[in-house]
Amino acid sequence: MAEGASEIRLRVWKRKTSLEEDPQTILDAEFLTREGAADLRLSVYAIAPSEVVRVVTEHFAGNGLDSIRNQKDGHLDLSTVFAGTEEVSPENEWFSRARDAHRELVLPDEASLMALIGSLTRCSRHPYLKADAKAYIKDRLDAEDEEWKRFVAVHRNGPKYKRLGGH
Repeated sequence: MAEGASEIRLRVWKRKTSLEEDPQTILDAEFLTREGAADLRLSVYAIAPSEVVRVVTEHFAGNGLDSIRNQKDGHLDLSTVFAGTEEVSPENEWFSRARDAHRELVLPDEASLMALIGSLTRCSRHPYLKADAKAYIKDRLDAEDEEWKRFVAVHRNGPKYKRLGGH
């Protein structure tokens, strides 16, 4: 896909946080670094809407998450509420599409982050269901996809993802 052509900036939601929560609760649940500071470098994926299942599944697997979570309300497209610096930030060592699509949206300060949080209700949402992820994994394993073959053979969570894919 040509970069910028109908791309969204998908933020993978960490928890089942409601956008109706107060901004501080959303900040605490979704936008803190591991050290507990406000995250001013927002991890997103520059993808087509049709790639949501693939990239979110690869995100969960490649980041060592041992479970896939439904997000019926949807992961958020931040492209409509963010205007600022975007940097390419390849991070996924297992899956090339997730690695190539990864970006960081850079905010200047916590006030900008709180303003963004206040505008999240204007974002389009992209639902993600575990059943779709299982079907995607099954398809990749059935096709003997090299990245998925390597992942299930070597990664500590590989056997779990192999079972999710029905193998």
